Amino acid sequence: MIRELHIENVVVIERATVLFDSGVTAITGASGAGKSVLLSALSLACGARSESDVIRSGCDEARVDLRFDVVTADGKVEERVLTRVVPREGRSRAYIDGRPSTAHALADLATSAIEIHGQHEQHRLGSVRVRSDLLDLFGGLSREEADRCAGEIAALRAEITALGGDAAERQRELDFLEYQLNEIDQLAPGEHELDDLLNEERVLRDVDRIRSVAAQLLDALDNDERLRVAARELQPLESFASIAERLDGVFAELDDLAGEVRGQLSNLDDDPERLAHIRERVSALKGLCRRYGDSMSEVLAFRDGLVEQSDRLRHHDERAGELDVAMTSAVNEYERIAEVLRRQRLECAPRLGTVVTEHLVSLGMPHARFDVDVAGTDGGEVEFLFAPSGSDDPRPLGRTASGGETARCMLALDLAIGRDSDLRSSVFDEIDAGVDASAGDAIAHALSAAANGRQIIVVTHLATVAAAATSHLVVDKHHVGDTPYSTIGRVDGGEREREIARILTGSDDSESVTVARRLLER
Repeated sequence: MIRELHIENVVVIERATVLFDSGVTAITGASGAGKSVLLSALSLACGARSESDVIRSGCDEARVDLRFDVVTADGKVEERVLTRVVPREGRSRAYIDGRPSTAHALADLATSAIEIHGQHEQHRLGSVRVRSDLLDLFGGLSREEADRCAGEIAALRAEITALGGDAAERQRELDFLEYQLNEIDQLAPGEHELDDLLNEERVLRDVDRIRSVAAQLLDALDNDERLRVAARELQPLESFASIAERLDGVFAELDDLAGEVRGQLSNLDDDPERLAHIRERVSALKGLCRRYGDSMSEVLAFRDGLVEQSDRLRHHDERAGELDVAMTSAVNEYERIAEVLRRQRLECAPRLGTVVTEHLVSLGMPHARFDVDVAGTDGGEVEFLFAPSGSDDPRPLGRTASGGETARCMLALDLAIGRDSDLRSSVFDEIDAGVDASAGDAIAHALSAAANGRQIIVVTHLATVAAAATSHLVVDKHHVGDTPYSTIGRVDGGEREREIARILTGSDDSESVTVARRLLER
């Protein structure tokens, strides 16, 4: 559900923050006031294509922030924020929850919660998957088993492809894998061997310097007699007893250190042969790292992969046979499940078409016809066909219907399917274009019914539709000199009555306000 839309420097809107409620929100205003700008800003935040002409005159960039709720896979409600910045020069920028993203990612996230049905919107009905999902919702069908089988077939097909089919090519690959494996196994490296050898090399390389430093250290440790004498003289003095005790501990630690230094010196010998061997071994191990990984751990992991690939190639024929059997079984299971699902969809399709057509008639389209075409192995290739007039043959909805007709088709679909409480937001622009007052009443009632547990935002020119809404926003345009400014505000009480009156008669005189009040009280 949309919670907040913040707009900066978009066409005639300098700055506006709009808060939305659940239920039906009507957006009204005089022609040219900026209602379409409001929807364009919303579309930008939802990943629509951007053009520099949306930037307000005299400004360097336009910005839109959209805060809304989505339902996560585990059923929790999560708040997200989408941001779109359109500069006059250069490419637009997109952000999700304050982090840089892409317009495509914005569209993917927004589609999960928001539908925009406008005059020029590429609505989600362009997706075959969405159309089949809507049919399944209407019929209470599940595609879970068919999708599971299809996924299993895809995984098996990928593994069969990875196995390869050319015996000579497999042998060449196996030979190369064994060459790499032998190169690693001949050295038989340990995971920490290189680090240990480098440490030992540093010691052997610096034997003379180590001896010199150790000798200086021993000389300092052995020439502490004055300190020891002073400590012995302190022992009888009661006030220095604790200090003398601590000094005894220090002397014991110094003796231990001196012993360790002497022990290391006794084990420290020049060993040119060992040093040469270490350097040769280090060079060989570093060669493995250059070819097979940045560290010995990565080299050994690469070796494990070589073993796995070699084993796969050696047992190719056996595994290929297993995969063939598994593929045959998976395909048979899919065909069985898909056939059941196809029959179910074929049975549901005409019923959905009939119900949607009935709703379209009540929405001011008395001659409209809505059909559902089903094709494909599992019936998943669903097409919505529409004819605005009884004399026309139904054609794909996206190529036949105007923006207003598409919006009414979506509303009719919502009513037919009865999706109440999916927390989606549906935005309708010009849904009442070209209809009379009686159809306007039907649209108003339909919007209220479809808003059960959902949010619907509708741009309308009909007083009946605006009056039936649970909240009402007005877009107003004024000029400061030659510069246009549009503002967006919520109206209640007398302000709302006057706005409804303006829609009805173009005037807010007392008679028009009285009629408007009656509409609001219905």
